[in-house]
Amino acid sequence: MAITEQQIFEMIQHWLAYKENGYFGSSYGGLDIALAAPEGQLNIESCKEFMTKLQEDIPILIERPLTRIVKSAPIITFYFGDEHKTYNL
Repeated sequence: MAITEQQIFEMIQHWLAYKENGYFGSSYGGLDIALAAPEGQLNIESCKEFMTKLQEDIPILIERPLTRIVKSAPIITFYFGDEHKTYNL
């Protein structure tokens, strides 16, 4: 059974709900790094730390990378082709 885009969006939502090191004994969590990311369209060149942490914590994103991430505080939007999901930070 393949993981759907919706399931990946749910993983991202969970990741954004926790500060880094939000689980005891784990570095999992993306809220701090998402808040610190620059405004605008994010990519590996413009925000290496953010993209690396995202892929470390949600490894399916290495195999199935997002097509685009746009941050315009207080929101961040993640895209898979035409599908997208916006989250409040």
